[in-house]
Amino acid sequence: MTKSLALSLNVNIMFEGDQRFEYMTGKVMSDTDKNDKRKKIQKRSSHFIPYKTTYDLRLNKRELNLINILMQVQGYEYGFFTVLGVRPLSQRGNHKNSAIYVVRCRCGKYAVRTLKAIKNPANVADMCEHCLHLYNLRRRNLFLTTGKEVDLSELTGIKYKHPLEIKV
Repeated sequence: MTKSLALSLNVNIMFEGDQRFEYMTGKVMSDTDKNDKRKKIQKRSSHFIPYKTTYDLRLNKRELNLINILMQVQGYEYGFFTVLGVRPLSQRGNHKNSAIYVVRCRCGKYAVRTLKAIKNPANVADMCEHCLHLYNLRRRNLFLTTGKEVDLSELTGIKYKHPLEIKV
């Protein structure tokens, strides 16, 4: 690999108007906001979690019980979701929020769920917020055209959830 190619891989800068986006760091900087320290970047809940594989979701070696549970849960499919792994310790936040399992929807978006929500047999048609919105639009359209209330599981075609038993 040549030196110029290695430099171009480290930082790719794309110019769009007066905004610069650096791919490696993921920060958006505007020339007008560069000196304004009062503005803070707010994270939205609608942003997807940028993990492609479970290899990126590394566990801490101190969490042996979590490793045992993850080996049984990883790859489990329920609703539109597939369980990929566990969020890193740096992204977990406070201890009140126990949603640490990263799941991937059929549409490609990532979400976070608790182990209780994954094991719950009533979550037959669990999906991301975007897919849920689209299916609710379809339900509303069917109600307006035919006058029949259609359940979400009838639209998705998922009527049964394989039970998940975790042995500790």
